[in-house]
This record gives sequence, structure tokens and C-alpha cells, in this order.
Amino acid sequence: MLETSLPIISYSGVRPATRMAERSGSVLAVGGPSGGGKTTSAKEVAEELGIEPVFRPISEAHKGGIVVFNCAGVHEETARGIQVPHHEGDGIYRSVSLIPEEAPVEATVGDAHVLCVVDEYQAAPGPLKQALRSALYAPDGQDRYIGVHKVGPNVRFMITFNGRLDDVENGRELSQPDAARCSQYRFQLSVEDFLDYTAPTFKGSPVWAYLNFFRQGVETQGEGLNPWTGKVKGEDKPSRYTGGAVCSGRTWEGVLRMFPDWDSIEDVDFFALHAASRIPTPVVEDMVNLIKTVIEVGPEVTEVREGRKTMAEVPKHRHPAVAFAAARIALNEGGKDYPAAISSGQWDWAFDLFEGCSPELGAWVFSTLAAHTQPEGDGDNPIFAHPSAARLKGLVA
Repeated sequence: MLETSLPIISYSGVRPATRMAERSGSVLAVGGPSGGGKTTSAKEVAEELGIEPVFRPISEAHKGGIVVFNCAGVHEETARGIQVPHHEGDGIYRSVSLIPEEAPVEATVGDAHVLCVVDEYQAAPGPLKQALRSALYAPDGQDRYIGVHKVGPNVRFMITFNGRLDDVENGRELSQPDAARCSQYRFQLSVEDFLDYTAPTFKGSPVWAYLNFFRQGVETQGEGLNPWTGKVKGEDKPSRYTGGAVCSGRTWEGVLRMFPDWDSIEDVDFFALHAASRIPTPVVEDMVNLIKTVIEVGPEVTEVREGRKTMAEVPKHRHPAVAFAAARIALNEGGKDYPAAISSGQWDWAFDLFEGCSPELGAWVFSTLAAHTQPEGDGDNPIFAHPSAARLKGLVA
């Protein structure tokens, strides 16, 4: 049997995936680790399907919206109804299923437009999966059923499963009968989608700024550290979970809630202590470094860069931090080809910013960039050919 890895999507890819699943006559199924945003992505699915993107308890499914049916440890009778003996007056008792109160069948939801998220599907016992399969898919023209009860005509389904790879992900996948009814994807929340879809209300947080700097390409102080995932370069393969904080959309949101603005930090030691309860310590340490050097002046760097403020309007005691931040951003945006960044004008904004500093500070940050861009020797460094060089090189020989 062919072994394939699932295609990866984040929030921005959920709507197209939903459309493709609809076209193929299947149910969208997203797998991935806990806390990654799989269930939350149901809002994107609902909007694509024209369903109100509001989570409701199953008891209010008749109002429409999104309901979550968690399969972990659930007995099949919850979905198909409890079997009870029924006497029809002929002296014979027959077993019938009562209407299941927690399933989106027509008798409970009517014609409401409902998205039923079948959550943690890999944890469902076999009989429960058998009860749900005919609801997930029915041949064209045929009604869908859970047990003997018809599914609401406007009910749609979505599946989530863990697809675990270690103690956080246990290696169980959808079985063939389920996979045949699904369009499967691995949900892997990107930092871009996290900031744009789930965290825009936290833009005043230094934690949001830290992740946004990472999104823009600012390297971390921790060598090879990916702060979004908490992994170090070369160690990206899943490993056995041994305890401690982990990086996920859920934990990052928790840190944002802890520190929604600068005033909530109090001091960096307070921040480091409590942020480490959710995010691995190396990432917290890197965050502290960036808070001390870049993030605090990030808004001012942006204002100067965009021409909305001049360095003369920035308090003198903040000039070193602003200049250092500008140099660090320039280096990271320059990628690996610094001479090209210079010749293309990509760094002009930084040189303009440096020229607004004192001669000593301008020379210092200019020498920092020169040390990184020097390809062979002083005479060959293209940075000295830049029009700003004559003003900035100052103390640089």
C-alpha cells in the first residue's frame, strides 16, 4: 500500500480545501497536534459553506451554526440513540432506537444549517465510527442516517483527528473506510495565519511584536532556534515528548493573554518567569533578548522607516536601541546577499535612519553592517561605495 504524507494547510488554506472537498463529494478532515487550531478552523469551513460561524452547544443546534461532537470515549448510543424494547401490541417486543439528543438528526435540528465537527475522530470506538459513516457520505439522491435516524438536510460534517507522532501525537490515522469518505489534510498553523486570524486583537502585546518580527525575517538570538515551533534547526523531526512547555497556537495565545500590553510585563524577570509556564525557556530567553533590544522600539523604527517620524523626533536616549534594531532588521531582510541589498537600495532606509543619529552612533552601526557585508577585504566592501558612506563611516577606517 502506498505511504503518503498529508498535504499541509493552515487557516488560509481551509476555505479552498473545503471547496475541493465539496466538489469531490467528501468530508473535510484535518489532522494535527493538540492546540494547533483544528477545531477553531471550523469557522472558516462554516463561512465557506454559508453556515453561521458561531459555536453553539449541541442542545442549541436547531439554531444553526457550529456544533462539536467529541468522540473521545463516547458510546455509540450517544450518536444513534439508546436501544429500548418496544411493544407493538402483537405480543412481540422489538428493539428500537430513541431519538439521540446529541446528534444532528432531523428530529432534533430540523432544517437548520449546521456544521457538525466530529472532533477527535481517531479516539472514537469502532461501533461509533460505524454509526457515523453513513452520515458522512451517502450515494447521490440518498438520505444520510445515523443509526435509523435521518440526518438534518442542511447538516454538513467536518472531521478532526490528532494523527499523533509522539506522546502529543500517537500515530493513529483514519482507517480506510473513513479515509475513503474524506479529503484529508494535516493542519499546521503558520505564524502568519496565527497573527492574522487568531491574534490581531493582541497587537499591543510585546509577544505579538516578537512573533511579527520573526514573521518578517528577524533572526533569533538563539542559534538556529525557530521560536514559533520551539525547535532548533536540525531537530525538526518529531521526538518523544518528555515533559515541559510546548509551542502551539494554543500556548502562544495563552502567553498573549498573560501579557496583552507593555504594562503587563512589569519587568523582564517577571515576564521570563511566567511566560516559561507556557513556552519553552529557550524561546522565552530569546524573547527577552529581543524585548530588550528591538521590540520596545519597533514602532518607532517603523515610523522612521515609513517617513512618519524623523530621528530628531525620537528621544536621544532611545537612538542606540532604534539604530541597533534598524541594523538587525536590515541584515535579516538582506538575506544572504548583502551586496545585492546595498546595490538595489534595499538598505537605503536604514542608512537614512543612521544619518539622523550622532556621528559616533552612525559610525558604530555602519561599521556593524560593514563587518557583515565585507566579502573579501575593506577595499572590496560595496557598502563603502554607497552615497551615505562618506557621512557614516566616520570612525571606520
